[in-house]
Formats: sequence, structure tokens, C-alpha cells
Amino acid sequence: MAVVQNNKVIEKTVGMVVREWEKNGYDDSDFWCTYWDIDTQSFQSMEWGTTRCAAGPGYGYGCKVDAPADLMAYYAEVCKLENAIYAQTLRAMTPQKGDKILVTGTKKWLGRAGEVKWVGKDQYAWGARYGRSTTLVYGVKIDGYDKLVYIHSWDFKITSLNTNMADAFDAALRTAHETYRSVSAVAAF
Repeated sequence: MAVVQNNKVIEKTVGMVVREWEKNGYDDSDFWCTYWDIDTQSFQSMEWGTTRCAAGPGYGYGCKVDAPADLMAYYAEVCKLENAIYAQTLRAMTPQKGDKILVTGTKKWLGRAGEVKWVGKDQYAWGARYGRSTTLVYGVKIDGYDKLVYIHSWDFKITSLNTNMADAFDAALRTAHETYRSVSAVAAF
């Protein structure tokens, strides 16, 4: 069946739908699907219905996952690779010891440069007493000041990554892209 809108089957989605989901809003829901697009040779997402008007299930709109097993397996592999790239990106964006920063959000140190020397959990954040806090505090050596200054990540921006971390991230990203390309080359849908 694939995707149906206004009682008409969307031909490019027949046998290609790998996933369907719902985005719940405050008042309304939107219905989405992911399908393999033969023209672009990639996975695409499309909104096939909504509750904002008479355009949902029961009003001539519908969707059914109908992809063959090999396409489903390929989609699962692509999702794993994209998740790995996302995780590596987050890891690279998280300040580490040795990163150079510029203070952007606290009056006393505004505009001053420094280097991250210590990373730890904020013991005063909500839930810290119960071990539920994930808020990090960074001990920063501000240029021209002898002591460490403790700052939250939202009060500074990274100006240069620690070289070792940046190299590790680049290597992981290259590996993920090479694997993605090799998997894409094998896919013949």
C-alpha cells in the first residue's frame, strides 16, 4: 500500500516505506514516513497526514511500512552510521581539558580568553544531591589570572579544540563516511 493521500497511492513510495511515525504537537499530530527515493538514491521523509484538518487516518490518508527485508536492513545500517556520526559530533563539541575558550556570558570575565583545565559535575545544580545532575562545570585558567575560574558551558564558546580530540574526531568521522559510502555502493534498490 505505501502512502495514500486523498485516496490516491503515491507511486514513488510503493514498496519503499521503511518507517512511519507521529509528531505530537500541543493540539495536533502530524503523521510522517521515511521511504527510499529512487530518484535521489537516498532516504527521504514526508508528511502524509495531520489532525489539523480532515487529513489523517480514516479520511483517505494512510501509510504502511512495506519495504523488503534487504531495504529495511540497509536502513538500519544507515541509522547506525548516522547515530555514530552524531555521537562523535557531540563528543567533539563538548569542551575537554586543553580546549581554548572565550568567555561570553559572565560579567567579570566577559571577553577574556582562557584554557579548560578541569571538568566536573556541578554539585549545586538541581538534582545533584540525588546524583541526577548532568550539568558540567569547567575550571578555566583565564589568561592573566592565577586561580581557576569555574564556569558553565553556556557562559563561553570554544575557540580551538584540543588537538588530540580534534584529530580523534576527524578520524572517526572519516571512518564513518567511508563505511557509509561502501554501504551505499552495495545498495541496489
